[in-house]
Amino acid sequence: MLIVLNFAVLAITTMLAAAAAAALSWMSLRMAFVLMRPATAGNLSPRTDLARGRSATGARLLYESLRRAGSAGTD
Repeated sequence: MLIVLNFAVLAITTMLAAAAAAALSWMSLRMAFVLMRPATAGNLSPRTDLARGRSATGARLLYESLRRAGSAGTD
């Protein structure tokens, strides 16, 4: 009877140790992924330049200035 009890304690202890090892492995994996994230991953704001038309206006102004600069040398 004592041998069966010792075997049961050994089996239960082994299962608890395996569960603790899996939990520690999972936590360290999660911690590694959190540490590998870029610092700006959480504070990125949505870009609203295109919605407000700023990029289109800037591109138009750049195109006009380049066109003027190109035509100024051909006079």
